[in-house]
Amino acid sequence: MIGNNVVDFTFKKKDQAVTMALKAKSSNLHDDLVHVDSMLLFQRLVTTVKNTNGCLEDAFAFEMCSVPASLFDSGGLPRQGTKAALATYIWTSTKQVNGVIPDDVTYVIDGGLLLHLLPWCRGSTYSQLTQSYADFLIRHFGKGTVVFDGYSCGPTTKDAAHL
Repeated sequence: MIGNNVVDFTFKKKDQAVTMALKAKSSNLHDDLVHVDSMLLFQRLVTTVKNTNGCLEDAFAFEMCSVPASLFDSGGLPRQGTKAALATYIWTSTKQVNGVIPDDVTYVIDGGLLLHLLPWCRGSTYSQLTQSYADFLIRHFGKGTVVFDGYSCGPTTKDAAHL
C-alpha cells in the first residue's frame, strides 16, 4: 500500500472487511431473499431430535434470523426503544403492590424523570427550580440519590436516538 497510487491499489479478498450481512446465509423463497442462520437451524433440528415428544411444526414456528427481529429493523440497525410503554407498565403494576416499604430504603431517582415531572414556570430562577426539585424529592421519596446520566465525549448507547 505504501508507495502505490490510490487508484491502482486493490485490497486482497482476505484483507477485506466481512460484515454480518455478508456472513448471513440467504436463499430465494417465492422470489423473496430469505436469510437463514444455519447454526440456529442446526440447533433447532438437534433439539427436536432430542425431544421426540415435541411437535416438529412447533420447533420451526418462529422466524429464523441471525439477529433478534424484535431488537433490530430490516436494515440491521437497533430499533428505537419504547420507554414510555415500559414506564406506563411499571407505574401501573407497582400501584397494585400492597407491600410495606421499609424505612431504611434509599431511592435512586433518574434526573431526567424530574425534568418531565415538574413544570418550569416562566421567570423561575435556577435556585427556585432546584428548590422545587428538592421539595418534590423529600415529599415523595424522603432519602434518595438523583442521578443525571449525562453524555460523555465518546460514543454512547444513546447515540442512535440523537440522529
